[in-house]
Amino acid sequence: MSDMAALRVEDGRPRSTGTAASVRAGVKSYRRGGKEVRALNHVTVPFPAGAVTAVMGPSGSGKSTLLRCAAGLEQLTTGDVYIGDTELGELDDRERALLRRDRVGFIFHVPGLSPAVSAADGMLLPQYLAGTRGGRPGGRPGIVFVDEPADRPARAGSSEAQELLLDTAAGGCRTIVVVTHAPGVAARAEQAVFLDEGRVAGVCRQPSENLIRERLADLARRPRTHPAPGAQ
Repeated sequence: MSDMAALRVEDGRPRSTGTAASVRAGVKSYRRGGKEVRALNHVTVPFPAGAVTAVMGPSGSGKSTLLRCAAGLEQLTTGDVYIGDTELGELDDRERALLRRDRVGFIFHVPGLSPAVSAADGMLLPQYLAGTRGGRPGGRPGIVFVDEPADRPARAGSSEAQELLLDTAAGGCRTIVVVTHAPGVAARAEQAVFLDEGRVAGVCRQPSENLIRERLADLARRPRTHPAPGAQ
């Protein structure tokens, strides 16, 4: 059994009960230059309720694509996405939009904006997670998906924002799925999912920072056999 295969069965503290969202046998394909490119290749990932899941892997491994599909912002080519017990493929466009509005949060980097966390960000993020916007209650998302910038210079500020998010969520049993390149951020998660070339390369429960660094180094040493340009 390989190290990455063994990673699937490692366990630490008891897992959260229930599943806030899941992707099952997910395939996401694009056409580029007349060829099919698979950003996700038969990916199955559950996101436990009340837990933080970190999604990691080399650039182009499909991390951001997984987040967008899991959040209902993009549709899989084949496979299923569930938010709780609701299968998104069974909903029409209006129903999906209402579900995203009422049950899903998505925080992502906007190119051109400062990557650093501003004072306003620090004030608004706790309100968002608590379900208050402008001092009014309501609209608290059941699951929050957090992406990070694709460009390296912006990631330092992004990691600070992710740390703030986890600090804010820690006492509220929020379900968070975060794409990160920072082992220190991922080590605070209950679950780390490693992607490589659009496939799940391993899942670790209660990962340590050292273990995460080892797994990322292992993935970096692997030859790239099916590069997926544009799949982040």
